[in-house]
Amino acid sequence: HVGGPDSSKRFDRIFICPGSQKAFDLALQIANPGARLIMFAPLPPNEHLAVSQEAYFKDLQISHSYSCGPNHTRAARAVLEKGLISAEQVVSDFVGIEELPRAYERMKQGEILKPMVVFSPNLA
Repeated sequence: HVGGPDSSKRFDRIFICPGSQKAFDLALQIANPGARLIMFAPLPPNEHLAVSQEAYFKDLQISHSYSCGPNHTRAARAVLEKGLISAEQVVSDFVGIEELPRAYERMKQGEILKPMVVFSPNLA
């Protein structure tokens, strides 16, 4: 969380979670020279991202994260149902929803690498 557009803090890695021009513009303001901006969500349909010359002059890297769509989710489920791979093979920790605050701290400290949030005891 950043104190707002007038924040004096600068960062080397910025995840832009809401897909909006306003969020992107704020990221430009708080980016160190050479920083990497990661777009976590797309803009709404028919909107286009405007990248100012500031990104060029700060030598920023702009990349996009990838979120799977419905087809990928179905394919992953089929692999799991066939028993070709199990969650235990790719997940480092199973975290109950009530444990999330502590789990985030453990992730920041590097104690958890790839958690899976469990919403119900029946899903574990």
